[in-house]
Amino acid sequence: ASGTQGNFFIHMGAGCGSSDKGARSPWSAVIDQELKNKSREERFNLKMLILGTTASGKSTVCKQLKIIHSEGFTDEERLNYKNILLLNLFLGMKELVIQAEKLNFKVARKNKKAAKFFLEINPL
Repeated sequence: ASGTQGNFFIHMGAGCGSSDKGARSPWSAVIDQELKNKSREERFNLKMLILGTTASGKSTVCKQLKIIHSEGFTDEERLNYKNILLLNLFLGMKELVIQAEKLNFKVARKNKKAAKFFLEINPL
């Protein structure tokens, strides 16, 4: 039960502590050491808040930091980024061909086959 009495807060219930203020659990020293170690580690951690609008390069900055200051990318991450890059390449080329046609730019004879390929492809 808990309640207030005057300016004091009273809480009654089961507890894990000892009434002897000098007694320490064997785990107390282990926990204290672990907290001290974590505190030392945190001094070397840098936390950054990166703000920006869509497509302003926030993810790019994070990826560059990972490459420069960390172990780089895993094989799985490399494969994933490769697929994203290829998708962006195909979509970009398709858009270039579409816009060239809208603006009545002539596609050179040697590039017509490639232009047709990018127009017809659906990389998604």
